[in-house]
Amino acid sequence: GRAPTRKTACARFVVQPKAVGDINMQNSKNIHLLLIGVLLLLQRACADIYMQMPRGSNNRLDEEGRERNNANRVFDSQNNNRGGYNVGSVFYYVGSTVYFEFTAQHACGDSRNHCDIIIQYTCDDLLRDGTSTGTIPVNPKECYDDDCDGDVRFGRHESLSYYNQCRYRSRNKGLFWGSQDPQGNGAIRTRQNPAGTRRGYECPEERDYYPYWGPTPWRDVAVLTNDVTRCDAYKAKSQNVKSRYYCVPPSKWIEYQLSRGVREGFIPITQTDCEKVVWPLGAAANSTNVTQAKWTEVAAWNLPPPECRENQWSRDNHNGNSIGGYMAGYNWTISEATVPHERCALRIRYNITTYDLPGIWDSDTSAEAGTLNSTLNRLTTGPANRHPAIVDMWTKYGLTYADVADSFDKTKNDANNAASRANSREYVFKDNPNVNIFGSLLNPGIGALLKLQLALNTAQYGRTFQDRTHRTAIRARPDSVPSGSRIHNLSVRGKRGNIVQVYPAVEYDFVPGHLMAANGDFIHVQWTGSNTNPPNNAGQGKAGTDRSNIVVLKKSVYSEKGGEVPTDPITFGQFGRNFPEDTKLVTFAGFAQSDAVQLAILNTPGGQFGGSMQELNDAGTYFNFGLRQLSLNGIWHYLCTRNNNFSNRSQKGKLVVSNKVVKDNFIGTQGGSITSGGGGAPTVSIPPGSLTGLTQLQMTVIPQAAVLQQPDAKSVAVQLEPVDIYNKLAPGAQINFAIPYDNEWLSTFRVLWSPSLNAPSSAWTKLESATLDSGTAYVETRYGGVYVVSGEPNVGAIAGISVGVVLFVAMVVFGVWWFWWRRRKMFQASADRASSEMARGGHLNDNILDKA
Repeated sequence: GRAPTRKTACARFVVQPKAVGDINMQNSKNIHLLLIGVLLLLQRACADIYMQMPRGSNNRLDEEGRERNNANRVFDSQNNNRGGYNVGSVFYYVGSTVYFEFTAQHACGDSRNHCDIIIQYTCDDLLRDGTSTGTIPVNPKECYDDDCDGDVRFGRHESLSYYNQCRYRSRNKGLFWGSQDPQGNGAIRTRQNPAGTRRGYECPEERDYYPYWGPTPWRDVAVLTNDVTRCDAYKAKSQNVKSRYYCVPPSKWIEYQLSRGVREGFIPITQTDCEKVVWPLGAAANSTNVTQAKWTEVAAWNLPPPECRENQWSRDNHNGNSIGGYMAGYNWTISEATVPHERCALRIRYNITTYDLPGIWDSDTSAEAGTLNSTLNRLTTGPANRHPAIVDMWTKYGLTYADVADSFDKTKNDANNAASRANSREYVFKDNPNVNIFGSLLNPGIGALLKLQLALNTAQYGRTFQDRTHRTAIRARPDSVPSGSRIHNLSVRGKRGNIVQVYPAVEYDFVPGHLMAANGDFIHVQWTGSNTNPPNNAGQGKAGTDRSNIVVLKKSVYSEKGGEVPTDPITFGQFGRNFPEDTKLVTFAGFAQSDAVQLAILNTPGGQFGGSMQELNDAGTYFNFGLRQLSLNGIWHYLCTRNNNFSNRSQKGKLVVSNKVVKDNFIGTQGGSITSGGGGAPTVSIPPGSLTGLTQLQMTVIPQAAVLQQPDAKSVAVQLEPVDIYNKLAPGAQINFAIPYDNEWLSTFRVLWSPSLNAPSSAWTKLESATLDSGTAYVETRYGGVYVVSGEPNVGAIAGISVGVVLFVAMVVFGVWWFWWRRRKMFQASADRASSEMARGGHLNDNILDKA
């Protein structure tokens, strides 16, 4: 419950740096190595991150220009002014899957950088987009009714009290500042924000460091990282599961500090220092009429810990796609523990540092202990960057401390006398150093004159970028939708214009572009847009407006691949066409014709009615088709009629509905699992340490009746792709299947494997190592492919039971006969004795009668 000490801070999200100088490099002054060093140092972290889906705002509201008006409106993005989408809200149901897509300029998942991506959300009753591009004030006199939190003109995510707590709270003095100069003591100042510039009510220290040690309004969704050894610590330290503490001083004490002109950094961040604060000043803590500060706990969010896994690979200096041509992304299934709220925002943060800076990562798995902290800050006071930080930037380039010693000698490092630094080769951590790459290869006097200035900014190492959505709602699923049902969100990304005009945003497309769903799943179709895009951006319809619709494409005209090949399920429309099908003939997902008309001309019930709809001009910016259940199998290719032009390329999508359940997931060295449903459903589990890197896996569950090659199937077929997953597994590692089956009496079972579902019967292999236990088959394997449990009558058991039944029946018949025969003999004997008595004229006694 204590705040961090001096050794618990870092230059990036968390403190986990490697010890200075702990890099094995040959101590050689080879000129080639030094040239490489110059190139590496030039790779500073000038990166941006943009949420393409859900739509990131990048601090935009409704500007018509290509650039946003105010980069400080709600939060600090550090992104290019041209990024982001204008205001537009959507909502998601609890339990539904939200498909995140984002682009990061300076790469991730790459050995040449250190990168973390954090996905979060927050909800607040007063969260809003606002109507002005101005920054919300902190002075109540500048707001309506002296209430800035409630002034609807201004965008607001965090609260004023949250910002004031950040401003009044002491900054963490254990953080690494490098050569920067903090210009105050509050948590509003960081190495990246030394001047304490305000952006909305955001707390800069919380923004720049993760996991943050103080209370935060943000809930964690996922941590995507280059270093998964920290994942356990990330999960354990998340406020989802771990409470936070902060100091609450007496109000009179705060008023006193403010009256003295102390505006920031006066509230302690440790329990020991907090409990020393009393009012009146100087009084003993236990004295009468004395108010003592309270070290106060803020409860955890009571949510599951964030998922933590490796980052996807992406190129550096290229704000584009990952492997395969797709954007990097993350699929967030909103936890059932999430409390629905109408006013939320989603946030993504991107911390990036090039790999040449030592001390950023460490082999220790703690989220708090580290060596890149305040002990390595510059030694002298004064203007920032005159003196470098004490970070060993020279050893890995074959230099010694003697080569750079003059940079740390304040008597020689005179900002007004460049000659005083002539003897330093300046392989040091400061802004824009002038490095001498030649050393002894040239005359010392000449080498000192032939220096190269690097474009290096120490405030941008361990730099954090972020993007946030506009207001977003999270709603409870309708009562008509059973708990555990899969809900797919189908939406539209992008904005009006060609790729040059919208960059770093993107052109229109459906998300997901290829949606695979099972019969019985639910789909929520909705999208939003703007009427105030730049008026000269290319596109159809009214200038500046975003509009989309969905219509099924016509079937193919020409045969492909040697002729028409029937598909199962049947295919409607063809991607190569650009004309829509008649809604009387085919409707999207087999919905009613009235639904098809609604998707085509956006005439939502109670909404759009009539108007100019050829190019959807009179439709609204937001469209909600609602939540519908998928009940017809098929493959539908569809398009947007308005945006399917040359400027916007091809806005088309594909929906596949079948009896198969398809689940995919990115799983890395931390392990994970894929399941097709709740308890008792088929599951594929990957133990930690099994995979050598992040791998995209897809599990398909095929109904028992569809396994035509195995008519004796007693389970669904479980297909895992890729088949050659063994290439991604560590030596000796295996993956685990759990497949439920019909545990029929008098049957024997076996697990069969094939590389594909359509393989002939002869290609299926019995897995001798499989375990069958009480209706569940367990398989440990290194292969993908198709697994199914097959059954057949147990001939031996049936024969044995048959013989037993025959013997039992025979014994019963014999017993009945024997009993009847014995009774008959006894009756006959009694009758004979009675006859004899009568013949002698005697009387029958009671005993004889009873026997008779």
